[in-house]
Amino acid sequence: MVKKSFLRVTAMTVAAATALLVYPFFMDTPAVAEQDHSERGDRFRTCSETVREVFAANELQLVALEINLQNRIAGAENVSKSASQYVETGELDGAISVARNAVTLVNAEITKFETSDRSRVAENRLKDPLAQEVTKRCAIFLQTDELESPRDVIDGMRANFFQVPLGVSQAIDSLEETSNATKGAALAEKERLAEIARAASRGVNRVREPDAPKTPSTWNVHLTASSHWENCQATIDRGHWAYCDYDMGIPWFGVHTSVNSTVLRMKIGDIVKITGQGFDGTYKVVSSLNARFPVAASILYKLGSGYALQTCYPGAMNMRLVGIDKIG
Repeated sequence: MVKKSFLRVTAMTVAAATALLVYPFFMDTPAVAEQDHSERGDRFRTCSETVREVFAANELQLVALEINLQNRIAGAENVSKSASQYVETGELDGAISVARNAVTLVNAEITKFETSDRSRVAENRLKDPLAQEVTKRCAIFLQTDELESPRDVIDGMRANFFQVPLGVSQAIDSLEETSNATKGAALAEKERLAEIARAASRGVNRVREPDAPKTPSTWNVHLTASSHWENCQATIDRGHWAYCDYDMGIPWFGVHTSVNSTVLRMKIGDIVKITGQGFDGTYKVVSSLNARFPVAASILYKLGSGYALQTCYPGAMNMRLVGIDKIG
């Protein structure tokens, strides 16, 4: 489509530059050829030249819009292809489809003044939409010698031939916005996965625990809030025992030591009874880890458990994670 548009621009530009050859002005109306109408004919030719210049400029603008759309679509398709391995791209693909429809509308607008047989245009003036428009806009100059190009006639001569189809601007804006959002989300997810890999390679050591006591202790945990990982810290800072969703497949429950420090005293084999936020049940401590801030969420995998508890050691950048499995 872009190549076709460039060819169209070239043909249009040549046509505008050689209008006297391609569209002999005496063909626009027989009266122009008459000697006693030479002054009118001159004015008609001047009008016709102006109208054809306006046509050429209008068409060039619309072709540039079509090329711009095509380039934006190509860029969005590249974003969709590269981002699809990290995030869903359905919204972007939808915006691309809308933009393709906009290209079709723009192309239809561009071609509305084209004739199917330019080689026969001199013999078939009534079949040439552009020639018809020229005659329509300039015929008034042939009708009287008294006309002095009033403003309404000039404005009519310079009126745009083409209109930008409805929805094209919105399609461009939507494509740009959705493409940028998809690209940003994909980069963020790519970095998150890379951080998981880096954290796993650092090798956080599992804490050696003493043998489980003969009579395990029982601890109570009441969850008072839930949050996605972006707001987890703020939720805990408000004093909650909170469930935080880190998209890791391992539910994570955290609290500040100043609110509840029981996680620091839990041992392998202990029982943890959890209530609140949809996690009511009985759990058993199966593992624990010590780590130092900052640490990636992928550390949860090293617990080897279905759930995790976490709190910080007082006055330090160290934290303790306890792995628990549900038993009832």
